[in-house]
Amino acid sequence: MSKQIKHIIAGLWFLSCLGVVQGQILVKNHQITIVNDTVTHTLDITQQTVIENKNHKAVTQLILLNWANAYANKHTGLAQAIIENYNLNFHFANRKNRGEVQLKTVRVDGIDVLHKLHHLKADVYQLTLAKALQAGDSIALKIKYVIKLPNAKFTGFGIDKQANILLKNFYFQPVPYSYQTYSDKNIDNYPVFPTHFQIRLQNFPKDKQVYSNLDLVAVQQLSGKVKHPVILVTSRPYESYKFEKTELILPKNHTLTDIDRTLLIHKILKFLKQKAGKFPEKKMLISAADFKNHKVYGFDLLPNILNPYGRSFVWEFSVLHQIAFKYTLAMQTDRRLTPWLQDGLAAYWEYEYLNRFYPGMPLMGKLSQYKLARFFYASQVKMSEKYPWLYLNVARINKDQALRTTLDSLTNYNRNVTMPYKTALGFKMLRDRQPDNFDKNIKGFYRQAIAKQVTPTDFFKNIVAKKDAKWFNAYINTREKYDYKLQKIITKNDSIYLKIKNKNHNLLPLTLYGIKDDSIILQKSVALFKNDTLIGLKNRHYDFAGFNYFNDYPEYQFNNNYKRPGFHLLNKPLQIRPFQDFDNPLRTQVFVNPFFEYNYYDGIIAGTQIFNESLLFNHFKYVITPSYGFKSRTLTGSISLNNIQYFKSDKPFALAYGFGFKYFHYNHDLVYRRYNPHIELKFRDPYLRNRKGYNLALQYMYIDKDPLGAKPDETEQYGVLDLRLSRYRVNVIKDFFYKADMQFAKRFGKLSLMLRYRFLSDKNRQWDFRIFAGKFLYNRTQTDYFSFALDRPTDYLFQYHYYGRSESSGIFHQQFIWAEGGFKSFFDDQFANDYLISNNVNIGIWRWFNLYGDWAWLKRNRQPLRFYYDSGLRINLVQDYFEIFFPLYSKHGWETAKPHYASKIRMVFTMDINGLFKMIKRGWY
Repeated sequence: MSKQIKHIIAGLWFLSCLGVVQGQILVKNHQITIVNDTVTHTLDITQQTVIENKNHKAVTQLILLNWANAYANKHTGLAQAIIENYNLNFHFANRKNRGEVQLKTVRVDGIDVLHKLHHLKADVYQLTLAKALQAGDSIALKIKYVIKLPNAKFTGFGIDKQANILLKNFYFQPVPYSYQTYSDKNIDNYPVFPTHFQIRLQNFPKDKQVYSNLDLVAVQQLSGKVKHPVILVTSRPYESYKFEKTELILPKNHTLTDIDRTLLIHKILKFLKQKAGKFPEKKMLISAADFKNHKVYGFDLLPNILNPYGRSFVWEFSVLHQIAFKYTLAMQTDRRLTPWLQDGLAAYWEYEYLNRFYPGMPLMGKLSQYKLARFFYASQVKMSEKYPWLYLNVARINKDQALRTTLDSLTNYNRNVTMPYKTALGFKMLRDRQPDNFDKNIKGFYRQAIAKQVTPTDFFKNIVAKKDAKWFNAYINTREKYDYKLQKIITKNDSIYLKIKNKNHNLLPLTLYGIKDDSIILQKSVALFKNDTLIGLKNRHYDFAGFNYFNDYPEYQFNNNYKRPGFHLLNKPLQIRPFQDFDNPLRTQVFVNPFFEYNYYDGIIAGTQIFNESLLFNHFKYVITPSYGFKSRTLTGSISLNNIQYFKSDKPFALAYGFGFKYFHYNHDLVYRRYNPHIELKFRDPYLRNRKGYNLALQYMYIDKDPLGAKPDETEQYGVLDLRLSRYRVNVIKDFFYKADMQFAKRFGKLSLMLRYRFLSDKNRQWDFRIFAGKFLYNRTQTDYFSFALDRPTDYLFQYHYYGRSESSGIFHQQFIWAEGGFKSFFDDQFANDYLISNNVNIGIWRWFNLYGDWAWLKRNRQPLRFYYDSGLRINLVQDYFEIFFPLYSKHGWETAKPHYASKIRMVFTMDINGLFKMIKRGWY
């Protein structure tokens, strides 16, 4: 059985399972009284709920949610989700800033059942009924409880510094049996159906305004039928807009006039009414927290002074983004289980909005009007093309996830960008294949989805034509990549034939284009094909022929889509561009960047990087860097050729291999040349929100150095074979690293192990433990150049970023590298040519200030074992990038009492911009 058929069967099984809707526990109404305590920031709540059993059999237990208790401690599902986002605010918050629920009484039809209500999770409760609830019968549930409001800075829910209060998902909600017992993870998926609410507010500040998606029927009394009731008590100005029978409430905007805002709101609501119909609730409340939690990741993140799109467009599209999302939240479907169904639909409407009202808007906005910008292909890319580009940003590095992945398992980038954008492109391809029916069917499906619960099965049944079921099912349910390659163009008489290779053998709609004089003179859709095919076209003397000209579908690699008919030395004309640019499918691009580096011997190094990688990651990448050292007054440089191959599985998920060469000075007027072929297998945890995995690398390094003295020695020319296994498990609270390294050379062989464990204590103090153990397997060297070092490794493989690697004094000698012994104090007898065991401990005191201690056992051949230790103060400004160590006490005694103390201070300093950028991105990808 082929893999494709297996995927289809698995996908259909998955959809059929989703299509089974069990009976439901129906909530007929909620009556809630909320009494606010302005001193303790608590809410005293009395809730009466009428529940009807719509199952075909009796029910003896109820599952109740109260997500306000998700803030009770740092071990809840919400707390874990915040940690996975690399946010420490909640983890280290004190109890007064966290929230919780305190139960007082629970009654069913007047009978006390508090003792029968138990936690399944912090915010999920199980209630055992004293008497079975028969099919068709109802019960009255009355609960009295107190909510301690959390600080609103965590998720928006709770109370902020100005005593503004936002309430949502705060009440006890019986779970319909068709949903799972979900905990809150701040992803907007409270499993409810539209219900009648009557809510009375008491003792709320009179100087603040109450806003809600419920009707204000009296002073601080709310009523209505909604799916997700939201109550906002705030002093911040909000404004109301009415479009036909829908009222929209959102934060007041002061950058646009009242007339402009009204016109834009009506424009958005009119468009969505055409696409989806009338919003199912009378009122729609969009809070400031909504704008913060559900951002348009892209142009609206730029400050106004740098934003090239204009304030009007940014506000308009941000509001569209929120309204479209509110539309889809009104659908009755399990968003956590099938997020693409709702989020993809909202993104599709946004895509359609762009193409209708801003069809030619460039991605660069107003910047594309400048002459310098026109030099870049990016100025020609349309705003709507960001959809495939942003998907490819993670697909090219094999970090995309299947669209069917549950919402809480998606990484932040995949949740907010990849999943909705890729789904929108899938909807767009379905529409192109049924232009007369698709939008009409979508509108009908939406009306169905707000009236009753729907599943992906309903979507496939009502929207996806039989001819598209196969490819769209794989598109949703797998991570399969799509890559077509135009192998050759054959000219015959008045026809040309395009030989197209389907590299991954996956089905996707394809449109062919003929380009002449920068204009499209042919556009033709072709039938789906799985294997390589030959397609004939009328010969109209095209300049280029190919496919996917407008990035209509998320193709993995589109630089191989176009060719010029006839014989040409290059398939596409060569184009050299300064700085990186977007991929131009009609050009062979070479990019040229300025390059700056520094070391003590070459001084400031300036040069040019010549490379092929655009703004999107390339599997094969070459970088040629000719440069000039202004101090050494000589040419320097480097060359790297690297290729990475990704796999569908996570074990391994990538194979990387390549070759590198460097030519720089290691001492005054002395050059080193390093040749480095390498290969590496990469493995990772299938749950991508865990940054956990291991790598196995093999590399050979040949070093050729100019001789330091007149007499040649073993340190000038040598080759080392290095086999390395490294494991890692990283999050914002705990980091664990492990590395085993074996090196073999002509004169020595050695084995080393390094383990490092870093964690933050409950009081936000960092503890850092590191162990290093190194042993020579054989050693026929005559110097300590290849020995293990206690405090400053020689770096004979030239892999550490030393700025003055040969210095024996001065600021560059004081540079500290976390390697081998890891000692901060200097020792004259620091080398071990037999074995070295070292321990490094760091204890946080306050913020950046830490105490460190090191101790080690050092063994030289034919000499007794020696013990070393040191200690001091560590100022950790940017961990691993900028740190300062002040030695205090060591085997030498008090370091502070020794002369020239300033020369004993050690520093970590590096200009590794790429490493800093990766650190900033943690938790996002």
